[in-house]
This record gives sequence, structure tokens and C-alpha cells, in this order.
Amino acid sequence: MSQNPNVKSEGITVNKCHKIGRNYGTNRENNITQNDIIEATIGDFGRWQCRMSTLMALLRFPTAWIQLGIVFLAPPTEFWCKPPREYKFMDVDKWKQLTNIPNDTFKSHSTLEYGNCKMWYPANGSVIPCIWGYAYNRSVIHSSIITEWNLVCNKSHLIEFSQIVLMFGVLIGSIWLGLAADKLGRARVLMFAIVSQSIFGLLTGILPWFSTFLVSRFFLAVANGGVSVISFVLCMEVVGGAWRTIVPILYHIPFGLGTSMMAFAAYFLRDWRCLQLTLFGLSALYLSYIWMISESPRWLWVVGKKQESIAILEKAACVNQLDLMQLKLAIDSIHGSPPVKYTNEELGLRMLFKTPELRSRTIKLCLSSVISGMNFLGFSEYLGQISANIYLGVAIGGIAVIPGSFTCIYVINRYGRTMSISCAACFIGMCFFGICFFPLDVYKNDWPRILLSGSGFFGMSIAYPALCLFTGELFPTILRNAGLGTTVMFSKLGSMIAPIVLQSGEYATFVPLLILGSTSFIQAALVLPLPDTLNKRLPDTIEDVEEMHGYQKN
Repeated sequence: MSQNPNVKSEGITVNKCHKIGRNYGTNRENNITQNDIIEATIGDFGRWQCRMSTLMALLRFPTAWIQLGIVFLAPPTEFWCKPPREYKFMDVDKWKQLTNIPNDTFKSHSTLEYGNCKMWYPANGSVIPCIWGYAYNRSVIHSSIITEWNLVCNKSHLIEFSQIVLMFGVLIGSIWLGLAADKLGRARVLMFAIVSQSIFGLLTGILPWFSTFLVSRFFLAVANGGVSVISFVLCMEVVGGAWRTIVPILYHIPFGLGTSMMAFAAYFLRDWRCLQLTLFGLSALYLSYIWMISESPRWLWVVGKKQESIAILEKAACVNQLDLMQLKLAIDSIHGSPPVKYTNEELGLRMLFKTPELRSRTIKLCLSSVISGMNFLGFSEYLGQISANIYLGVAIGGIAVIPGSFTCIYVINRYGRTMSISCAACFIGMCFFGICFFPLDVYKNDWPRILLSGSGFFGMSIAYPALCLFTGELFPTILRNAGLGTTVMFSKLGSMIAPIVLQSGEYATFVPLLILGSTSFIQAALVLPLPDTLNKRLPDTIEDVEEMHGYQKN
């Protein structure tokens, strides 16, 4: 087999084949260094990268069902006191009118339930608690966790608690499984998380008690935290060049589609258990990934497992229809050995604060992630109050992610990461403020509120994926899962704050929007000082981070 004339002995192969899947090496205009093993060997993007990226992106479907499922598990539900035996045959409307408390003194109107926690008892003319239980309006939702476990009045706080438990689980999973993936490998830990997610997703829809529901939902969230972080990192690490921007952004589209799909399924399946079992029955299909995904060759190379990395690169080259001889020449032409191998003991959270620049990036990204998590979940749950039609509001919010993702690709390639994220955050804040000026049920179909909420999700579909991409690019390969896991952890801390923010709506309906909008402008101020990563190579080691920012190696 003849040697390719484009291969140079002292550098990376630079075969100028522009057909996707057949380009070796890198484009010199991108100024990629010779240590980028992916671009130097199998090219920026080919069939193998397309397959891996698609498989990772499909994992975003159950993420939407898990993290936003509370919208349909515990929707706004009208309730009233159940009548005693002597009144049980009375017409519902007549009973409600008969027991209505004068001047509505005891009426509750929180974001997750509305009804009477006490009633006017006609037998003795006094106000009494609902000692015979509660009855529910099941005309829209036939069954929910509210109706099954009576999560109203003095138990209504358990709904917010269940969401806090969920986000705490995602927080634990993102950092614990993220660190495990940095130490043990991406594919192995990812499969563990996928199996756990499938098991606990089904258990959540079966277990009969609220306490076991909470426990199962916690472990489901732990698994999902790991799936989210590791799948995103794999998307970043198997592609190069311009595709390193495109693929991690498109990766988020299935989350929006999953949200709309959940709204569609919930419209026909009005029972929360049927909805849960249907969605997670589908998620069990991900168990087939055990035969379909590969380890990250970039990670194997960086941690010193050169031969294992080369074996996967050879398989990838075959899928991409590349010449294995050229692959060998490309690997041999990379100067030096793989980056310094760190011990498992060294790969911990404290490494994120080891040097000045890495420490600065970690702090700013964590604070920004708190705001992202709070705004995204807070506004997602607020969708139930945007319009009288809960299914329409959620579906539109999910669909808005699609144009937002393509817009995100354009703006971050044109204007850079920092400017795009900051401008999108300001746009989100203005949308939140704008909704305050349009009261509910004043305009036909609440079209101004739906338009502004869709615009807000459009902005979030730019800011959130761009921030995830930006975060992955700022942390080195050796700490990428740990860094992303840490920022996801802070994002979920923000998600745990979101229900508290929504509770402020008891004072005035516009207060949650004012809080969410104000924090969006704070996020813009946090991101602007960070170094932009447009057309910059991915750092592999901590030393790379400091060198690329102008510091000397320690």
C-alpha cells in the first residue's frame, strides 16, 4: 500500500479530503495542535462520530421526562371537601355551593393546588376541616400524585419536596458518576447509569406508597444525573473542528422534543402511572446501548491507555471508510507521548481549584449554573400557569427548543460563546419581565403570555446549550466530567431553589417572574469575563489551561 503524499513525517496528516468521514488530520486554518488525537486520526466528523453523537443525543428524551415530569405528575388540581354519607348523593356543584365558606376566608391558591381546605358544614352551621377527605375535579387529569396521595392543604408542600428530592438526586449523580467516569471510563459508567435509570423509572410508576415513590425517584435522578453529564462529554470528545460546536448544541434538541412528546402522551394518558410506565417502558430500549457505544478514545489517550485508544480509533476508521495505513502514520506522526497520566486519587474536585485560572473558571461557571438551573426549572413549572391549556403551554415550550438550537449554532460561531450566552440571558430576562404586563385570561388563548413564554424558551435553548458547550471547552479533558459534573451539581442546586421561588407567587403572581428575570441579567455579567473558546483547541491537562491563558507551567 503506497504512502499518502500528503502525510508529513514531522506532523499530523493533513490530507485535504473534504468529504465528511474521509478527512485525515486537521485543517491548518483551525490552528489545532498535534496532540488532538481525534482530528489527527479519524477526522472531525464521520459515520462513527455521527452514530455516537446520535446515540448520546437520544438519551435526552428520558431526561425531559424525569426533570419536567412533575408538570403532569402534579398538575394544578381543583379540590373540595368530600361530603359525609348523608350528602354523598347530592350534586357536586350544589354541594360545593352549600359548603362554600363566606368571603373565602380559608381558600388556598398556591401554584400547585387550589380549593378549600375547610368547609361550611350545614348541619351545625360551623366551619370544620375536611374530616371525610377530599374530592377532586378529574375532568382534565384523571389521576395524579395529588389525587392518589391527597397532597393538598397541609400535605401540599410534599409536591415541592418531591421535586427537591429529584434535583438533589440529579446533583449527586452528576458529580458522583461524573467523577467515576473520569476515573473508570465514560462507556462503563454510562451503561451503569442507563440500566439504573430504566429500573428505577419503571419502579417509580409501580410502587404504591408516597415514601417509596420518593426513594425510587431519588435513585432515578441519581442515574439520570450521570447519564446527562457523561453523554454530553462523549458528544464533545468524539468530534473535532467546527463539529465540536455543532454536535453538542444539536445534542439538546431531543430534550425539547421529549418535552413535547411527554405533553402529547399526557394528553391521551390522563393517569400518571400509565404515563410513567409508558415513557419508561420506551426508555428500556436504551439497554441495547451495551452493544452500540464505544469508550472515548480521547479519554483513553489522555489517561495513558494508548493501545486501547488506538484499537477504538481503528474500528472508527473502518466505519468512516478510512485507510488504516494512514491512521497508523497519523498516530506515529504525533509528537511525544500522551499527556501526563494522573492517578485516581488526584482526579478529584479539589483539582478544579488547583490553579488561578482553573479556579476562576470553576467559580464563575458554578454561579452561572445555579442561575440556569433555577430559571429553567422554575419557568418550566410556571408553564402550568401561562395558559389555561397546560398541554399546549408545555408543548410549545418544547418545540421552541428546535429553532433555538439552530440559532444557537449560528450565533456562537458568529459572535463567540461569551457574547452569545450573555445576550441570550438578557433576552430571557426581558421575556420574563414582559409576561408580568399581561394578566391571565384577559387575551384570547392568552396569546401574549404564550408568545413571551415561547420566546423565553427560545432564549433558554440558546443560553443553556451554549453554556454546557462552553463549560466543557473550558475544562481540560482530564477533568472534563468532574468540571461538568460540578457545574451540573450547582445547576441542580438552582433547581432545588426554583420551587421556593415559585412559592413567592403567593404574595403576587408576578414576583417569581421578577426574581427569575433579575437573575438572568446577573448571569450575563458572570459569563462575560470568561475567555472565549471560539476556534480554540480543547485543553487536555491542567497545565494546558494555564498555558493557554498566559500562565507558565507549574
